[in-house]
Amino acid sequence: MFAALILMMLNLLGKELSLSEIEERLSDSQLSKSEHLELLLQLSPYKKSLSADTLLNYAEEAIELSRAISDYTSEGKSLIWKAEIVYNDGNTIEGYEYLEKAKKLAIERDIDSLKGNVHFQRSLFKIAEFDFILAKSELYKALQFEEQIASSQLNRIYNNLANIFYYQSDYAESMNYYLKQRDLAEAENDWSELGYAFGGIGNIYNELLDLKPALENYEKALEAIKKVDKPMMEYSVENNIGTVYSKMGDNESAERIYNSVLRKAIEYDDKETIYYIYINLGMIESSGNEDYSKALTYYEKAKEYLKYVQFDNEIALYELNTGVAYYHLSEYDVAMEHLQKAYDISVEIPALDTLNRALEMIVKVKLALHEYDIISELLPEYFDLQTRIGAQISMHVSEIHSEYYQQKFAHQNKILSQREKIYAMEIEQQRKVNLYIMLILLMAIILLIYAAITNRALKKMKNSLEVKVKENLAKLRHQDSLLIMQNHQAAMGEMISMIAHQWKQPLNSIGIISQNLQDAYEFDELTEETMSDSVKNIMELVNFMAETINSFRNYYIISEEQHFSLKEVIEHSLQFSKPILTRYKISVKHEISEAILLNGAPNLLVQVFLSLIGNSRDAFIEKEITDCKITISAKTTQDSKIQIEFDDNAGGIPEEVISRVFDPYFTTKSAENGTGIGLYICQSVIEEKFGGTIRIENIRGGSRFVIELPSSEESS
Repeated sequence: MFAALILMMLNLLGKELSLSEIEERLSDSQLSKSEHLELLLQLSPYKKSLSADTLLNYAEEAIELSRAISDYTSEGKSLIWKAEIVYNDGNTIEGYEYLEKAKKLAIERDIDSLKGNVHFQRSLFKIAEFDFILAKSELYKALQFEEQIASSQLNRIYNNLANIFYYQSDYAESMNYYLKQRDLAEAENDWSELGYAFGGIGNIYNELLDLKPALENYEKALEAIKKVDKPMMEYSVENNIGTVYSKMGDNESAERIYNSVLRKAIEYDDKETIYYIYINLGMIESSGNEDYSKALTYYEKAKEYLKYVQFDNEIALYELNTGVAYYHLSEYDVAMEHLQKAYDISVEIPALDTLNRALEMIVKVKLALHEYDIISELLPEYFDLQTRIGAQISMHVSEIHSEYYQQKFAHQNKILSQREKIYAMEIEQQRKVNLYIMLILLMAIILLIYAAITNRALKKMKNSLEVKVKENLAKLRHQDSLLIMQNHQAAMGEMISMIAHQWKQPLNSIGIISQNLQDAYEFDELTEETMSDSVKNIMELVNFMAETINSFRNYYIISEEQHFSLKEVIEHSLQFSKPILTRYKISVKHEISEAILLNGAPNLLVQVFLSLIGNSRDAFIEKEITDCKITISAKTTQDSKIQIEFDDNAGGIPEEVISRVFDPYFTTKSAENGTGIGLYICQSVIEEKFGGTIRIENIRGGSRFVIELPSSEESS
């Protein structure tokens, strides 16, 4: 009773118990069920200090106690807690199942606060899965119950929405929610949340190069964070302050701050922050002091921590900065390697700013190497890219910020209407600028052709072209990046479908075995032999599922050059395509000798056959073929080449377009079903990676792809 009295007094005073205090009080047998339950629910913030098994036991105990005393709100909180534990432990499906139980309870008992908690937790799962669209949807649903949920959680909702919009470069909406978080944190004297809010606002101004308000908000964030014990968050803000000083040109202050943060990051073994500090110090030496050798020293140190960086755009920046340093040191070949990596990563993301800078540096390298033909190939694509970029107009955050202070978004509709007019004016202005750029580019192309005729004019053109590149050159191949991403996402979708197909039966079997074990236990029929057999069966199924994942994972790993069997490549391709072949009733016949060996990366050839199978599948569907057949054969030609023939009965290709099927972006499919780069990529792999050829011809009732590759003996 004495322990219970102390617990009640501490709750009244609002003091949070430590982990050791909670565990000590849980051992008191005189606690009532409700007091015991209240202590258990206080363990949730200590999830990093306890093992997953321990947390799971506490959560299950909380669920049982809640049901025993009919405390439905606590039962829902306990179910959400358990959902979070199992999800973080890798049991994604089970995590969502417990969330559904909590949601069902909230609806049955009409508990609004519990409904909001369910939507909030689901949003955290979606953020962890990088599904920001569904995460935003769940956060908006949680906000419908904002009057019933705790202020601390409401602040987390505002912060997560702000972060998502910031990640999507929608700075106006991001500022909206950071300001809401700031106002609520100030009202609640929540210094930690206030620090997050000011830090986020500072990030927006920093991104827009409005450096004075960026610095002011970072300093306010630092002031708030110093009132709570969060050293890692504190030096993270200090690092941002250093970045602002660097952009202001105050390299001395920036370097002093970076070195201070570096010492703290090393003390806490914060590898990601260590990486960023070395990159920032290198950029100071490169852009500020123009000491590129010293900059490379910092970049080499950063490289040791590159594997701890989570975002591809940061990796692209590392490659870009390193390439710039090598360029200024006249090591053009090494510079080109790093710049090409930065370009490729930026195209894949896409990261427009990094892509622009990488492309500009690539052109500078080509100018230094006198490779003017390559530059002339790049220039015609520039205008198309400029047109696409032109529609992306920066948000005027300061106006939104001021409007928020004055009217708290009471006239938001009016603001949106005005913003649309501004956008229309800016887009019209951008079109005029694009027209001017097009004229400049046309003049540049004419000068480039003329310069190719005379050496004297060539030298003159070099200087003129370099100036124009600095002023006008932006990002190229944006359309390529979008189409390649679409093709990659489609391939990923099919691969996930294949994995799901392979896992469906094992998962059902594991479920049945688990239910049988539970029944045996409840009816006191569980024997050692039954348990041993069940565990053995489950492990066999789990191993099968693991092998499936390894097989598909290896599909994306481009192996080193090696001797390999063509028959094994064909069989792997058919194994990966089994769900597609089964679903569309496509029969495949192949007779490949095991003696046929090739040299190269086998997984690249697997990708070619998967693309050809998918191409035939699409043709079968489009032309409504019922008796779908694919035949694959191979033979050795008189000149020791390996000739592979891939036949289908999908009706063939119209003669008027058959010569264009390998052209990039050409497709005979509908716009939503084809990108026109699948066969183009196949041709690139065959020609560039294997030194072979690929062609297509119509046969009776269908088409035939003929691939000729050097044999293993010839390649070696």
